Amino acid sequence: MEKETRSEYVGLYMTPTMARQVKEADSTEQLKDKLIKQFVTNEIGWLTDEISEMDNITVRYKAMLLTIKDRFAEAQNIYVSEIETLINKTEDAMKPLNGKFNSLKNEIEQIKNSADGVSKVVDSLSAKIGHIDYSRIERLLDAVDRFNKMSDSEKELIRLVISNEK
Repeated sequence: MEKETRSEYVGLYMTPTMARQVKEADSTEQLKDKLIKQFVTNEIGWLTDEISEMDNITVRYKAMLLTIKDRFAEAQNIYVSEIETLINKTEDAMKPLNGKFNSLKNEIEQIKNSADGVSKVVDSLSAKIGHIDYSRIERLLDAVDRFNKMSDSEKELIRLVISNEK
């Protein structure tokens, strides 16, 4: 394997202490390589720690999400329970009103049936009254009125005439 010459510059972000050591070791390539390897090793450890911390944060985040999910489920159950309680209370409060409503409904139905019966009677009477000869009634009332205006002797005479015709 051929040995390559280092002709490329690569800049690295380092801690101030490490940067000072690399600048001081500028004279020897081996020391510089050793410091860079140490830096890379340190960075690998730092990255491993960061990844581990991110894993821990992710686990905590998931746990928090599960807790939130459980709390929402609990709140939903409480909400449903309260709604059911309100519905039951409303139904209990409505039972007497439903009874009164049904009673009133039955009474109204009876009144309607009675009114229908009365309507039929009125229609029947109207039809029958329509066939009455009002002129004959007026003549009868005139005769009764004249009879009432007669003297007792005239009334007696009319009674005798009527009784003899029978």
